[in-house]
Amino acid sequence: MLSYAEMQATNPLLPFGLRHYWKGHFLRDLPDDVVDATADHVARRPEGGFATVLIEFIGGVPLRVPADSMAFNQRSARVNASALAIWMDAASDSEHVAWARTFATLIAPAATEAEYVNYMTDDTPVDRVRATYGDAKYARLRDLKKRYDPENVFRFNANIAPAA
Repeated sequence: MLSYAEMQATNPLLPFGLRHYWKGHFLRDLPDDVVDATADHVARRPEGGFATVLIEFIGGVPLRVPADSMAFNQRSARVNASALAIWMDAASDSEHVAWARTFATLIAPAATEAEYVNYMTDDTPVDRVRATYGDAKYARLRDLKKRYDPENVFRFNANIAPAA
């Protein structure tokens, strides 16, 4: 067992100004074929960056809270797996983004219908954002957006457009 600070210290300090693209899925479990694909994919990460794969296990309180009590909707997921492409040179964007997207494609057969909203990128399709919350919560969030941000000022990453 590690404390949060100890776990954070297992990674190097990263310089400011890095480029990031993260892509992954919630998974119902972590089958052997996903573990094998993850190990193989990490070995093929692009040069000139700090790419890694993040595997987060979901248990405890998040699974005991009633599903309708908050926007987080992935009660059937036990794992969140994401490729974290992190690099410095804009000329390498396509290579690093492709590496992260390929990982998400590799693990997709074990995935639920959604991904972690905090790790979504601005190219995440609206239907994927909606699936992450579920239709009822998504509609409620759109109503809240209409009330508090009708001009859609806060629209980056996983945007939820204001209700019409």
